[in-house]
Amino acid sequence: MAAVDPDCIEYGCTHPHVGLDEWTLMWMHGLEPREIARRCGVDSWRVNQAIAVRVRRDPTMPARRLKRHLHPLPATLTQRQDFGQKMADYRVWLQRNGREPRENSGSRYERELYGWLARQRAAERRGNLSADRAAALDGVSRWRRPALGALRDEHFAERLEQLAAFVDQQHRIPTRYGGAGEEERRLAVWLMGLRAASRRSWLTAHRVEALDAVAPDWRGRRSPRLPQE
Repeated sequence: MAAVDPDCIEYGCTHPHVGLDEWTLMWMHGLEPREIARRCGVDSWRVNQAIAVRVRRDPTMPARRLKRHLHPLPATLTQRQDFGQKMADYRVWLQRNGREPRENSGSRYERELYGWLARQRAAERRGNLSADRAAALDGVSRWRRPALGALRDEHFAERLEQLAAFVDQQHRIPTRYGGAGEEERRLAVWLMGLRAASRRSWLTAHRVEALDAVAPDWRGRRSPRLPQE
Protein backbone atom coordinates (compact mmCIF):
# COMPACT_ATOMS: atom_id res chain seq x y z
CA MET A 1 0.00 0.00 0.00
CA ALA A 2 1.23 3.49 -0.84
CA ALA A 3 2.38 5.71 2.00
CA VAL A 4 0.10 8.47 3.19
CA ASP A 5 1.31 12.05 2.85
CA PRO A 6 2.29 13.14 6.43
CA ASP A 7 0.94 16.63 5.76
CA CYS A 8 -2.31 15.04 4.64
CA ILE A 9 -2.65 13.11 7.93
CA GLU A 10 -2.36 16.42 9.78
CA TYR A 11 -5.44 17.66 7.94
CA GLY A 12 -7.44 14.49 8.56
CA CYS A 13 -7.19 12.63 5.23
CA THR A 14 -5.75 9.12 5.47
CA HIS A 15 -6.54 7.95 1.94
CA PRO A 16 -3.25 6.43 0.65
CA HIS A 17 -3.62 7.96 -2.80
CA VAL A 18 -4.64 11.48 -1.84
CA GLY A 19 -2.28 14.09 -0.39
CA LEU A 20 -2.33 17.85 -0.01
CA ASP A 21 -0.71 18.24 -3.40
CA GLU A 22 -3.63 16.35 -4.93
CA TRP A 23 -6.11 18.59 -3.11
CA THR A 24 -4.31 21.64 -4.44
CA LEU A 25 -4.22 20.19 -7.94
CA MET A 26 -7.97 19.50 -7.82
CA TRP A 27 -8.54 23.07 -6.67
CA MET A 28 -6.30 24.50 -9.39
CA HIS A 29 -8.32 22.52 -11.94
CA GLY A 30 -11.53 24.19 -10.82
CA LEU A 31 -13.01 21.94 -8.13
CA GLU A 32 -14.37 23.76 -5.08
CA PRO A 33 -13.13 22.72 -1.60
CA ARG A 34 -16.54 21.25 -0.72
CA GLU A 35 -16.44 18.93 -3.74
CA ILE A 36 -12.82 17.97 -3.01
CA ALA A 37 -13.80 17.14 0.57
CA ARG A 38 -16.73 15.03 -0.62
CA ARG A 39 -14.54 13.03 -2.96
CA CYS A 40 -11.79 12.49 -0.38
CA GLY A 41 -14.05 11.84 2.59
CA VAL A 42 -12.92 14.72 4.81
CA ASP A 43 -14.44 17.88 6.24
CA SER A 44 -14.40 20.82 3.84
CA TRP A 45 -12.77 23.11 6.42
CA ARG A 46 -9.70 20.84 6.34
CA VAL A 47 -9.43 21.24 2.59
CA ASN A 48 -9.85 25.01 2.95
CA GLN A 49 -7.04 25.08 5.52
CA ALA A 50 -4.74 22.99 3.37
CA ILE A 51 -5.30 25.16 0.29
CA ALA A 52 -4.77 28.30 2.39
CA VAL A 53 -1.35 26.94 3.44
CA ARG A 54 -0.40 26.36 -0.19
CA VAL A 55 -1.63 29.82 -1.19
CA ARG A 56 0.47 31.43 1.53
CA ARG A 57 3.48 29.64 0.11
CA ASP A 58 2.62 30.66 -3.45
CA PRO A 59 0.39 33.80 -3.58
CA THR A 60 0.18 33.57 -7.38
CA MET A 61 -2.02 30.47 -7.22
CA PRO A 62 -5.46 32.19 -7.11
CA ALA A 63 -4.63 34.33 -10.15
CA ARG A 64 -3.33 31.30 -12.07
CA ARG A 65 -6.47 29.36 -11.15
CA LEU A 66 -8.69 32.21 -12.36
CA LYS A 67 -6.77 32.55 -15.63
CA ARG A 68 -7.03 28.82 -16.23
CA HIS A 69 -10.81 28.95 -15.90
CA LEU A 70 -11.67 32.06 -17.86
CA HIS A 71 -13.23 29.65 -20.35
CA PRO A 72 -15.72 27.25 -18.75
CA LEU A 73 -15.39 23.49 -19.05
CA PRO A 74 -18.16 21.69 -20.95
CA ALA A 75 -21.15 21.07 -18.71
CA THR A 76 -21.94 17.51 -17.72
CA LEU A 77 -25.28 15.95 -18.61
CA THR A 78 -26.53 16.40 -15.04
CA GLN A 79 -25.49 20.07 -15.03
CA ARG A 80 -27.27 20.63 -18.35
CA GLN A 81 -30.41 18.98 -17.00
CA ASP A 82 -30.28 21.05 -13.80
CA PHE A 83 -29.86 24.27 -15.77
CA GLY A 84 -32.71 23.33 -18.10
CA GLN A 85 -35.03 22.64 -15.14
CA LYS A 86 -34.14 25.92 -13.46
CA MET A 87 -34.65 27.77 -16.73
CA ALA A 88 -38.11 26.25 -17.00
CA ASP A 89 -38.88 27.25 -13.41
CA TYR A 90 -37.61 30.78 -14.05
CA ARG A 91 -39.71 31.13 -17.22
CA VAL A 92 -42.86 29.97 -15.41
CA TRP A 93 -42.11 32.32 -12.52
CA LEU A 94 -41.87 35.33 -14.82
CA GLN A 95 -45.09 34.40 -16.60
CA ARG A 96 -47.02 34.00 -13.36
CA ASN A 97 -45.60 36.92 -11.39
CA GLY A 98 -44.44 39.42 -14.00
CA ARG A 99 -41.29 40.29 -12.07
CA GLU A 100 -37.89 38.94 -11.05
CA PRO A 101 -37.62 36.72 -7.95
CA ARG A 102 -36.61 38.60 -4.80
CA GLU A 103 -33.84 37.82 -2.36
CA ASN A 104 -35.82 38.82 0.74
CA SER A 105 -39.06 37.05 -0.19
CA GLY A 106 -41.00 35.10 2.41
CA SER A 107 -41.17 32.21 -0.06
CA ARG A 108 -38.29 29.75 0.15
CA TYR A 109 -38.88 28.74 -3.47
CA GLU A 110 -38.59 32.35 -4.63
CA ARG A 111 -35.39 32.87 -2.62
CA GLU A 112 -33.86 29.72 -4.11
CA LEU A 113 -34.77 30.89 -7.60
CA TYR A 114 -33.21 34.29 -6.86
CA GLY A 115 -30.04 32.54 -5.64
CA TRP A 116 -29.81 30.49 -8.83
CA LEU A 117 -30.21 33.61 -10.96
CA ALA A 118 -27.60 35.45 -8.89
CA ARG A 119 -25.16 32.60 -9.53
CA GLN A 120 -25.74 32.87 -13.28
CA ARG A 121 -25.01 36.61 -13.10
CA ALA A 122 -21.85 35.97 -11.10
CA ALA A 123 -20.71 33.32 -13.59
CA GLU A 124 -21.38 35.72 -16.46
CA ARG A 125 -19.28 38.46 -14.83
CA ARG A 126 -16.40 36.01 -14.30
CA GLY A 127 -16.62 34.83 -17.89
CA ASN A 128 -17.64 31.33 -16.80
CA LEU A 129 -21.15 31.30 -18.24
CA SER A 130 -21.35 29.50 -21.58
CA ALA A 131 -22.71 31.37 -24.59
CA ASP A 132 -25.69 29.05 -24.99
CA ARG A 133 -26.78 29.55 -21.38
CA ALA A 134 -26.41 33.31 -21.65
CA ALA A 135 -28.46 33.24 -24.86
CA ALA A 136 -31.15 31.15 -23.16
CA LEU A 137 -31.42 33.66 -20.34
CA ASP A 138 -31.42 36.57 -22.80
CA GLY A 139 -34.42 35.01 -24.51
CA VAL A 140 -36.41 34.99 -21.27
CA SER A 141 -35.74 38.36 -19.58
CA ARG A 142 -33.38 41.26 -19.07
CA TRP A 143 -31.50 39.28 -16.46
CA ARG A 144 -28.12 40.99 -16.81
CA ARG A 145 -27.48 43.53 -14.09
CA PRO A 146 -24.74 44.33 -11.57
CA ALA A 147 -24.72 42.33 -8.35
CA LEU A 148 -24.81 45.54 -6.28
CA GLY A 149 -27.88 47.03 -7.93
CA ALA A 150 -28.25 49.58 -5.14
CA LEU A 151 -25.03 51.22 -6.31
CA ARG A 152 -26.08 51.72 -9.91
CA ASP A 153 -26.48 55.35 -10.97
CA GLU A 154 -30.06 54.97 -12.15
CA HIS A 155 -31.16 53.11 -9.08
CA PHE A 156 -29.32 55.49 -6.77
CA ALA A 157 -30.98 58.54 -8.33
CA GLU A 158 -34.40 56.92 -8.09
CA ARG A 159 -33.95 55.89 -4.46
CA LEU A 160 -32.49 59.27 -3.54
CA GLU A 161 -35.59 60.96 -4.94
CA GLN A 162 -37.82 58.62 -2.93
CA LEU A 163 -35.75 59.29 0.20
CA ALA A 164 -36.06 63.05 -0.29
CA ALA A 165 -39.85 62.76 -0.64
CA PHE A 166 -40.08 60.56 2.46
CA VAL A 167 -37.98 62.92 4.60
CA ASP A 168 -39.97 65.91 3.33
CA GLN A 169 -43.25 64.28 4.31
CA GLN A 170 -42.29 62.41 7.50
CA HIS A 171 -39.44 64.62 8.81
CA ARG A 172 -37.40 61.56 9.76
CA ILE A 173 -35.17 58.81 8.37
CA PRO A 174 -36.90 55.60 7.14
CA THR A 175 -36.94 52.66 9.52
CA ARG A 176 -37.60 48.93 9.20
CA TYR A 177 -39.34 48.69 12.55
CA GLY A 178 -42.66 49.53 14.15
CA GLY A 179 -45.45 50.19 11.73
CA ALA A 180 -43.18 50.86 8.77
CA GLY A 181 -44.76 50.11 5.40
CA GLU A 182 -43.15 48.09 2.63
CA GLU A 183 -41.76 51.09 0.77
CA GLU A 184 -40.31 52.60 3.96
CA ARG A 185 -38.63 49.31 4.81
CA ARG A 186 -37.12 49.17 1.32
CA LEU A 187 -35.67 52.65 1.77
CA ALA A 188 -34.33 51.68 5.20
CA VAL A 189 -32.61 48.58 3.82
CA TRP A 190 -31.19 50.64 0.95
CA LEU A 191 -29.71 53.10 3.45
CA MET A 192 -28.23 50.23 5.45
CA GLY A 193 -26.35 49.10 2.36
CA LEU A 194 -25.07 52.61 1.73
CA ARG A 195 -23.90 52.95 5.34
CA ALA A 196 -21.94 49.73 4.99
CA ALA A 197 -20.47 50.94 1.71
CA SER A 198 -19.54 54.25 3.33
CA ARG A 199 -17.77 52.53 6.24
CA ARG A 200 -15.68 50.58 3.73
CA SER A 201 -14.96 53.70 1.65
CA TRP A 202 -16.87 52.21 -1.30
CA LEU A 203 -19.31 55.11 -1.55
CA THR A 204 -18.26 57.88 -3.92
CA ALA A 205 -17.90 61.43 -2.66
CA HIS A 206 -20.68 62.83 -4.86
CA ARG A 207 -23.14 60.26 -3.51
CA VAL A 208 -22.23 61.11 0.05
CA GLU A 209 -22.80 64.78 -0.74
CA ALA A 210 -26.17 64.00 -2.34
CA LEU A 211 -27.27 61.99 0.71
CA ASP A 212 -26.07 64.70 3.10
CA ALA A 213 -28.09 67.29 1.20
CA VAL A 214 -31.29 65.22 1.33
CA ALA A 215 -31.01 63.65 4.80
CA PRO A 216 -28.07 64.81 6.96
CA ASP A 217 -28.76 62.06 9.51
CA TRP A 218 -28.69 59.18 7.00
CA ARG A 219 -25.59 57.65 8.63
CA GLY A 220 -27.29 57.17 12.00
CA ARG A 221 -28.56 53.84 13.28
CA ARG A 222 -31.70 55.34 14.70
CA SER A 223 -34.36 57.43 13.03
CA PRO A 224 -34.20 60.84 14.72
CA ARG A 225 -36.74 63.40 13.67
CA LEU A 226 -35.36 66.17 11.53
CA PRO A 227 -36.08 69.77 12.46
CA GLN A 228 -39.08 71.20 10.69
CA GLU A 229 -38.80 74.54 8.99
